[in-house]
Amino acid sequence: MIRTRNQSLKRVVDRINSIREVAEFLEASNVNLVKRLKYNDHGLIHARIVVNNAFKIHKLLAKKGVRMSVIDHGVSEDFSEVVLFLASIFHDSGNPIHRAYHERVGLFWVKELMEKAVTNFSLKEKVAVMSDALHACLAHECYNGLVPMTVEAGILAISDALDMEKGRARIPYKLGKRDIHSFSALAIRKVKVEEGRRVPVNISVEMTDTAGIYQVSELLKHRLEKSGLKQYFHVKAEIVKGEISETVELEL
Repeated sequence: MIRTRNQSLKRVVDRINSIREVAEFLEASNVNLVKRLKYNDHGLIHARIVVNNAFKIHKLLAKKGVRMSVIDHGVSEDFSEVVLFLASIFHDSGNPIHRAYHERVGLFWVKELMEKAVTNFSLKEKVAVMSDALHACLAHECYNGLVPMTVEAGILAISDALDMEKGRARIPYKLGKRDIHSFSALAIRKVKVEEGRRVPVNISVEMTDTAGIYQVSELLKHRLEKSGLKQYFHVKAEIVKGEISETVELEL
């Protein structure tokens, strides 16, 4: 449940919650990802985590005066939260179809679902929200030239990468997946997004083993570098083993 004073966002959230196909669409992702490929959860829980991360980062950036890109369309900045909400839910658009090129192969389906959610907007508002939300979905992996051109897309790319806590990695591990991705993810205990002093956003990653560094230095680093927002973030890792802890300031 999202509590907000943003009436545009509230209408879209209520509308999404009323469309049964959305929940089924998200759970269909896990048929391919978890059952068939032994990947981590990419369904409803993942979507909620990404939404939460995105709104936290949005709030911290906005507090420091970072303007959102949706205003380029000549609409209110309030619609940036709508863009983030829709993109966070639908960024893994192709997973119910195929993991390969998943950021693009399902956009036709997602477009139909988004259209059902923005029926109360003006034409200009609909085009602004859908174009930027679809852009964020397409660019969230930050590969092959498909990189964020908007602040909202950058926020989504980073928010998606922050879903790395230990509990999220147990499914593929229990299903027998043994590789650097599963072992490093199991080492991540907690991820915190907090207000920074020198920069707007501090990301703190608590881990139980140095294997967790892979999640940060390889996966999160890539997203930050390609997001266009790197200058607004500071990342540190804390390795905790029993009563001994070591803080590592990561240069990303």
